[in-house]
Amino acid sequence: MIVHSLGLPVALVDVDQAMSGEWRDHEHQVDVVRVQDPPHHAWPWLREAGFHPKPQVIMWRAEVLESEDTYLAALSGKDRYDIRSAYRRAGEAGLLIRTETLTPNCSTSSSSCTSDRSPA
Repeated sequence: MIVHSLGLPVALVDVDQAMSGEWRDHEHQVDVVRVQDPPHHAWPWLREAGFHPKPQVIMWRAEVLESEDTYLAALSGKDRYDIRSAYRRAGEAGLLIRTETLTPNCSTSSSSCTSDRSPA
């Protein structure tokens, strides 16, 4: 099942679907594949399949500042290091991280945001 959680398309799968790879039929439609409440004994199998056990809800909040550099400057040295390290690992994994300016096309009452740009 595909749902939108905090604006992200998420595939919710059970352990059997995760292990069989059924979710791969929809991998280009989602940003996250979540195994709902897997039993602890299934974690080693899920890790072998490339899944990472995480808390059910992960959310970070921070005050909006004028730039990412300003935000990073306000953090401790360890936090800056951790963020830059995460960026490096994401890049090594072939992931693209980008920051986009919110526009009037983004509605706070909607879980999606439209863009005036043509799709690539």
